Amino acid sequence: SGYLSDPFSSEEVLMAVQRATSFATLLATLLDAGFDLSAPAEKDGANAGRCWRIKQGKFVAGALWDCPGQLSCLRFQTRKGFFAQEWGMLCVYRDPDSDVYSQAWTLFQSCATSDEMRRGLVH
Repeated sequence: SGYLSDPFSSEEVLMAVQRATSFATLLATLLDAGFDLSAPAEKDGANAGRCWRIKQGKFVAGALWDCPGQLSCLRFQTRKGFFAQEWGMLCVYRDPDSDVYSQAWTLFQSCATSDEMRRGLVH
């Protein structure tokens, strides 16, 4: 077995860690650098699949992956297996009381596929 290495990404992450003054600034720096965040995949060793960045105007609001996973946000993380879907994994970068989180929660619970979720987020 082996591992994948991406020197560009490794350097960007290291720089973000070195500049961070708190966990919140670390997350903001990674998002600004173009990285997306998620809860751990629902199944150990699962492929992360494709990822779509969710934007609200010019602000990054979250990310959706088409691999089994759960709904999460940056403020808290539910236990593994809660709020999970076989078709996708979603991390919302807005507070749980925001309109974006509310819409994402509703869609994540009601959609049958990641394609349906993406279409719902556009409207």
